Amino acid sequence: MSRSRDIEITFARTQAVSDLVAALERGGWAFGEGKIRYLVDPDFFDWDEVGVSERSKAMRELEAASAQLGCGFQMAWGDEGQEASFLLLDSGRLLSVSPFAELAFRGDTGMFLDHEWYLSRVMPVLFDRGVNGFSCRDLQD
Repeated sequence: MSRSRDIEITFARTQAVSDLVAALERGGWAFGEGKIRYLVDPDFFDWDEVGVSERSKAMRELEAASAQLGCGFQMAWGDEGQEASFLLLDSGRLLSVSPFAELAFRGDTGMFLDHEWYLSRVMPVLFDRGVNGFSCRDLQD
């Protein structure tokens, strides 16, 4: 059986993709392995990948998609290997963070995601961007 694990962060005002990426980078997140993986497909299925040298192209496409249905990008935390997808939805007012690689689990259960690990690496750099709420999920599908 699989599990759905994510954190949804809501904002009081619309967020620009480039501002969110810059804030996350200041906090220690980075595009992994010299590549930018991003999602602008209206069906939210096909991810694109470009080298970091094509960052401006990816950011333009992300900003355009964000104004429509939404968009996404993937980033990694430092050298620890944890990665997450960041989906910006609801006209830039909802950010869904979905960890997917080298997950940090709670030590007391071993099966539930350690949401605090992720919150402590995301919220400090996003809080001043107008965060007005968040929710965490770890559900068996």
